[in-house]
Amino acid sequence: MALPEFLVIPFKEEWSSLPAARVRGDKILLPYTTGALFNCVKVGVPRGLLPSELLKQASREIKAHKNKYNYPEGDKQLRPYQRAAVEWLKVFKRGLLAFAMGAGKTRTALVLGKETRCQKVLILCPISAFSAWEKELQEIDLGIEAYFLKDLKQKSIEHLVDILNRDKFIVITNYEKVFREKVKKYFLKNFYDLIVLDEGHAIQNSGSKISRFCYKLRGSYRVILTGTPKGRSYLAYFGMYKFLDAGVFGTNKELFKARYSISNPNNKYHIVKWINTEELLRKVHYLCFRVSKEEALPFLPEVNEQVIELELPSKIMKKYIELEKKSVTEIGDELIGAINIVSKLNKLNQFASGFVYEDKKVIEVHDIKLKALLEFIKSFDDSHLIVFYWYKEDRKRIKELLEKHKVQYYEYCSNKHQDKDWAKNGGVLLAQMKSASLGIDLTAANTIVYYSMYWDSRVFAQSKDRIHRPPQRKTCFYYYLQVKDTIDEKILEVVRDSESMNREELDIYKKICCKYKKNIDK
Repeated sequence: MALPEFLVIPFKEEWSSLPAARVRGDKILLPYTTGALFNCVKVGVPRGLLPSELLKQASREIKAHKNKYNYPEGDKQLRPYQRAAVEWLKVFKRGLLAFAMGAGKTRTALVLGKETRCQKVLILCPISAFSAWEKELQEIDLGIEAYFLKDLKQKSIEHLVDILNRDKFIVITNYEKVFREKVKKYFLKNFYDLIVLDEGHAIQNSGSKISRFCYKLRGSYRVILTGTPKGRSYLAYFGMYKFLDAGVFGTNKELFKARYSISNPNNKYHIVKWINTEELLRKVHYLCFRVSKEEALPFLPEVNEQVIELELPSKIMKKYIELEKKSVTEIGDELIGAINIVSKLNKLNQFASGFVYEDKKVIEVHDIKLKALLEFIKSFDDSHLIVFYWYKEDRKRIKELLEKHKVQYYEYCSNKHQDKDWAKNGGVLLAQMKSASLGIDLTAANTIVYYSMYWDSRVFAQSKDRIHRPPQRKTCFYYYLQVKDTIDEKILEVVRDSESMNREELDIYKKICCKYKKNIDK
């Protein structure tokens, strides 16, 4: 198909001086090239007035050269792919920056705000990411006061109202506060120059309160930052793109599911298979700027992973097998549902960690992981070590062990953020795997011990990247305390397998069923 000869935009005096512009009555004719399109963007021609095919061509050109993008004179703030992403966002005004962990998403968003002279900026992020934004704002100065809303006390709300009534501001707060009745009306009344959703998979569930709130926000530039855009389901794209541009997938989740998935006829909420994925990903790519770890961080050190295999005494192993058989029988005889499976797998996972719940009481069943952890710590010869756990009971038991043996430790969980003290003083950082997987830099260490794990592939990948990111220069070591012939083995297999994304529970269950030769429909 022949391309149009001219790019046509409405006449405006300030646009008539564009390079190669020809004024024809109430229209301006420009060469049909991406160069002319970029010039239009620079002078503020709305994206809706520019040809969609030319926009797509410009997007492809920028992405094709993302690692060769030339620095503007004197620009030392960004790597080439970051500069490309900024120029791409200037064209599209909205986009998903799917950068690998540590590749510089935060800085890219701030430079966009600076270069487009944004006056009103709203940034939503996890509390754990506050320090990262604070650090970047010291280096990328937008010339505007930044306010961190950390609580909803009356004094803080009064200060927030004052800030939001100003002509210039940067407000940074976390997802859990912004939609609360006390403050949401103040956020919704503004029109923002730039809205940034950091760790944007927070709105992957389009029906959640925070998602519904974000869809009501109004702004010129809309940017989502995440290292794991797909999350645990392609539905994550629907949730995020409804915020970025509802024209991509529409606003009806059921229509999206009908087009791209097949559901269980007995349970419409259980997606059995994804279909038309090539079309889906092609649409995603239109507003997604993807940078892999290999592209962004080729200088990162090597990774070394080791399984520390542990064996239960025969009597205890017999009890585990009984519990495993019971779980398979109970689930197999009922409709397979996510909640049912998760409940049974949690019991097996807790047993492998060393405890079970009976009548709401904790019963300790073994301590082989505790002994293995203590042995590892005693032989560890570096200054900083991270121990990840999943369950609250794991935390309690490990703390008792460390205190008994007078091991210096710090904590990172939902209500304790001692990572800075740990980085300064050394010792063991006892961290809840999910809480510590977002927004924090733990590169003071290069070794992680996974005491207990969960089957969320996204959380697993993000937790590993806490140490394998700039400015890390040492080889990164990951040790997995794994009880032989238990669910521990299945979890590690599944979270390492990207194909299991969104069906980790079912894949683990199938692996257990195969052990007892029980057929489960795929």
